Amino acid sequence: MLWEYAWLCASGAAMYSPYGSCERKADGTLASTMAIDPELKQELEALRALTRDNHRMLRALRRDQWLGFIGRLIIWLVVLAVPFYLYQRYLEPLYSALVPGQATTTTGFLGLPSSAQLRNLIHSTQGK
Repeated sequence: MLWEYAWLCASGAAMYSPYGSCERKADGTLASTMAIDPELKQELEALRALTRDNHRMLRALRRDQWLGFIGRLIIWLVVLAVPFYLYQRYLEPLYSALVPGQATTTTGFLGLPSSAQLRNLIHSTQGK
């Protein structure tokens, strides 16, 4: 009922009602002279405090979810990138030193054949 009164007051449809009256100020804004029961006012303030506390907790949960997602993403990037780096840095030079034929060939990105190697392969198959 109070919300209906507030809507009627804001729309200008009811200037006087059993709940109070609406008056238009000189600057054009509406002023309500609604008499609110002190017990109802206390309950509304308690509800407002609970709503603010709930909003604060929900924002904290949302922030923690984002930070957790970013943390997990960084951890997975490290878990997947470190072995690749260690292989490139330490195992590949050791392997190429142990296998003499592998050291002379050059490969492209991620061990794929380079364009020169592909051209040589195409020319060798066309000649046969």
